[in-house]
Amino acid sequence: FGSSTSAQRAPRVRRHTGRLRMRISVWTLGGEEAVSADLEDSARVCELQGLVLEATEIAAWRQRLLYGGEVLCADAKLGDVINEDSAQIQLVACDSLLIATASSDCTARLWNEAGDSIWTSPGHSAGITSVSFFPDGRRLLTASADRAARLWSTESGLCAQTWSGHIRCVTSAVSTPDGLGAVTSSADTTARLWSIGREDCIRTFEGHLESVKSAAISPDGRLILTSSLDRMAKLWDTHTGTSVRMFKGHRDGVKSATFSPDGSLVVTGSYDGTARLWSTASGACEQVFEGHGLSVNSARLSPDGSLLLTTSLDKVAKLFSVSNGECIQTFRGHKLSATSAVFSPDGNTILTASLDGTARLWCAASGECLRTLGGHTEAVTSAAFAPAVPLQSASE
Repeated sequence: FGSSTSAQRAPRVRRHTGRLRMRISVWTLGGEEAVSADLEDSARVCELQGLVLEATEIAAWRQRLLYGGEVLCADAKLGDVINEDSAQIQLVACDSLLIATASSDCTARLWNEAGDSIWTSPGHSAGITSVSFFPDGRRLLTASADRAARLWSTESGLCAQTWSGHIRCVTSAVSTPDGLGAVTSSADTTARLWSIGREDCIRTFEGHLESVKSAAISPDGRLILTSSLDRMAKLWDTHTGTSVRMFKGHRDGVKSATFSPDGSLVVTGSYDGTARLWSTASGACEQVFEGHGLSVNSARLSPDGSLLLTTSLDKVAKLFSVSNGECIQTFRGHKLSATSAVFSPDGNTILTASLDGTARLWCAASGECLRTLGGHTEAVTSAAFAPAVPLQSASE
């Protein structure tokens, strides 16, 4: 649990209709009133949650309203659950696990830790190719075959910005580390840098000969990494747009490329069935990971950099030890190609996406499938965990 506040309900007044009118005030721990409203006893708890959201920006899925030590059900009537004039309601903001998925069915979805779909995006007119969170966890970024990338609020579900400019499918979109912009890649052979509040792109990165399949940005924001069907990954200077390094060695197109958590390494996944680890500084290949029978669709390192997670057209995800290159875990269960996989912020849980229309949660240590997320009507192309962000109290 994160921050908490208390809500004290003033004495109720009976209206001539026979209904009870309640003055409800929510107070921060610092003694400041966050929200106050007059509600009838027939009002539901979810209405109070909505008022709290407006005042504090703590979304309903992160709220827990407690009365007498019991969590109030969102659908319950206030008059049925609160029966003391001196009662206090406690609001607790819970750092719940939030998951996003993207699909060829033109939608992105948000899921809670129980596996419930809590939001479905409108907007895109073609399949969504990737989904990722901004560093604050309150914004979501999608890329689509409709040649646009969109920025969404996870609190309101509304589209805050649309970036258009690519002339073919946008294959990926990621936030800049400062949360002020985004980087996209496209089948039009380019990557682009965008800024929030501007519709035109800041910079275009040109040099690949074929479709650019992914784009990533270094933790310090100085370098942009792209992968392409031209069998190369490239490193670019964010500020000048010039190519500063090429990673050559794969025998087929490079499907994905990401940085290690500290930015010192680059990891790539290729249609040649391998993943490779490279030095960001020198461009030298330091390790080759083999074991998949078919194309490697994604590859990324664990939060501590000790493990490599891959997905493949062979329907499985694999976990490799970076120290010796050995496969230490295989995640089986998807019925079609596993399209992407990511670690939870603590590294203990793995989230995979698949062409079979599902996403799955797995225990990284045991390989056990913990939950299957079903709801999309077509292939799930990408999945992401919300970052671990410290919650702020309503007074902050």
